[in-house]
Amino acid sequence: MNQEHGVNAKSGFTFLEILIVIGIMGLVAAMIWPMRETLGDSQRERVTNNKMDSIVEAILGHEHLKDPYDMGRTIGGYVGDMGDWPKLFEPGGNGGVGGKRGEFVDDRFQWLRPFGEVSDMAKESLGQPRGLWTRYVTDESDEHALPKDDWKGPYLTPPVTRNPALGSNYAKNPDEYELLDETDRGYFHLLQGREQLTDGWNRAFRFFITDGGETFCIVSMGQQGFGYEPGYEQNCDEDSPENQGKIIRALHKSDWEAVVAARALRSTSKQQLIFITKDHMDSIVRALIGESPSGPNTGYTGDLLDWPELFNWVCRDDGDNMVDCEDDIAVSGTGKWELQWDDPDNPNEIELFKYGQPRGLWERGELEASRLGVGWRHAYLEAPDGTFESEELKDAWDRPYRFFKVLEDIDGNDVEQFMILSGGESGNYYFPAPDGHVDDDRTAEFALEDYDPKNEENEDNIVRIVRRNEWLPGFLDVTLATARDDCDAIKCMMYGVLPDQPGPDSFEMIDDLCVFKAKYGDNDGDKQIVTGGRYLVCWEDGGDEPSPGVSAWWKIFSTYGHPAKNVNVNLNASDFQTFPDPEADE
Repeated sequence: MNQEHGVNAKSGFTFLEILIVIGIMGLVAAMIWPMRETLGDSQRERVTNNKMDSIVEAILGHEHLKDPYDMGRTIGGYVGDMGDWPKLFEPGGNGGVGGKRGEFVDDRFQWLRPFGEVSDMAKESLGQPRGLWTRYVTDESDEHALPKDDWKGPYLTPPVTRNPALGSNYAKNPDEYELLDETDRGYFHLLQGREQLTDGWNRAFRFFITDGGETFCIVSMGQQGFGYEPGYEQNCDEDSPENQGKIIRALHKSDWEAVVAARALRSTSKQQLIFITKDHMDSIVRALIGESPSGPNTGYTGDLLDWPELFNWVCRDDGDNMVDCEDDIAVSGTGKWELQWDDPDNPNEIELFKYGQPRGLWERGELEASRLGVGWRHAYLEAPDGTFESEELKDAWDRPYRFFKVLEDIDGNDVEQFMILSGGESGNYYFPAPDGHVDDDRTAEFALEDYDPKNEENEDNIVRIVRRNEWLPGFLDVTLATARDDCDAIKCMMYGVLPDQPGPDSFEMIDDLCVFKAKYGDNDGDKQIVTGGRYLVCWEDGGDEPSPGVSAWWKIFSTYGHPAKNVNVNLNASDFQTFPDPEADE
C-alpha cells in the first residue's frame, strides 16, 4: 500500500512546476494579444466595407442590374425610385454632434424627436439617410413622410443596437449625460446604434452631401475613431489630412443622373418609343458624320465628302418611263430603288431626289470604292429589315423615317443640310414643296424655313437637322519640308479637298515642292478640307499621278470640324510611309 502511495505521489506536479507553466502561458498570451488586436481591426475594416456596400446598394441598386432596353447599367434603390440622394435627418435638440440630442428613458438612451433635416449637409452632423429604411423620416406622422407612390422601401433593415451598454462608460443616466463635455458627448452619440447605421467598430457612419449635391459621402471614423474639427467642410478626399485613418466611400450624381433621366423618358409606352426613336436617330447621325464636330469623322461624309443620295422605289410603264408604283399604268415587277427621276420631256436633265432613303449608308450600289480615303469604305449602318420596297429605315412605330436634303438660308447663302424626320405617334407630317406636298414632288428644292413644327400635323414629329458645318470644313495647317536637292521635282496631292466635285478626284495638287505649306479651313481662302482621315501623297518620279513604289510616299492626318481644335503638323519625308499598291490591297 505504501508502494502505491509512493507511485501516486510521483505522478503529481510540484508548486514550482505549476508556476513555470503559468509563466509560459502568460508569455504566449502576451505575444498573441497584440496580434489579436491587429486581426480584429482587419476584420472590422472588412465588416465596415461590407456595410458600406449594402448602403450603396440601398441607394443605387445592385451594380449589375441591367436596363432591358439597352442592357447598360440601370439605377435602382432609393435613387431609382426617388430620383435623388436620400436626405439626411438628425435628432432633435440643439448643438452640433456633441449637443444635447437625447434623453434616458428607463435607463436607456433615446434620441429626441422629431428628427429634422440637416441644414448644411457638407459639414459633420448626426444626420442619417433615414429614407433608406422608413418613409417617416421625421416622426410617425404622414405630414412629412416620403410619398408612398414613389418610395418603395425599406431599402435597408432599420438599424437597431445590439449592445445597449455601448457608451455606458461615458453616461448611464440623465445626470451623467448632462455633465458630459461636447467632445465626450459626441463620442457617446457615435456609439449609439439605435437608428444609426454603424461600422465594424460599432460607431455610427457619418454622411455628407457635398459639391452642391454632386457627391454623397459615407465615412467611417476607422480604427482611431477620431471625428472632425468643428466647422470642417467635408471634401470626400481620402488623401486629405482630415480623412487620414478614416474609410471613405464617395458616390457621384454624374454617374447616375443621365441614366435616371433616360429612364424617365421611357416611363410610359409612348415615351419609350420616343426614346428608342431618338436613340436610333443618334446612330444614323453617327453613320453620317462619325463623332464630328468634336471628334473624328468616321462616317459617310468623311469618305464620300457629301451627303448620301436619297433613293425612292419607282416603277416603269409600258414605255419604260418612270412612274410612281401606285399608278395604274405601272408595270408589275418593274420596281427598283432609284436616286433620280427620269424626265421624258428633258432626257438630258438629271433631277436627283431631295427626299427618300439614304441607301448609301448600308450598301455601296454604284458608289466608287475608296481610294486614298475618298470613296465608299464599308456599311456605315446596319441594313434595315425588309426586302424590295420595304427595305427602309424605320422608327419605333415601324414607320419609315423621312429623309430630306433641305436648304437653309445662312447669311444670304443657301446651304444644303440633312433632315431626319419621324412622324411620331401619329405618323403625320406636313412639309410643303413648292408645288404641293412632298409626295407630289420628291425632286423639289425643300427650304427648311417651310417646315413648321407648330403645324398641327407636325406637333408630335421627332426631327434632327444635321448641318454641313458639323463636318465641313476641317481645320489643318500642314508644313512639309524636304532636305532633297531635287525638291522642285516633288509633287503632292492632298485628298479630300473641296470645292472639287466629291469623289476620288477631289484633291489639291501641289507642284514644284521645296517647302509645302497649306492651311485648310481658312475662311479667307477657297480651299476646304473635309473632316476625317485625309491623305497627303507625295512622289518624285516626275509623273502626274502617284504610283506605288519607293519614290512615292503617303501620310494620313485626322482633321476636325468646328468647333474643335486646329491640327498643326510639321513634317519631313521620314514621317511618311511607302505608297501602297492598290492592286495588292485587292
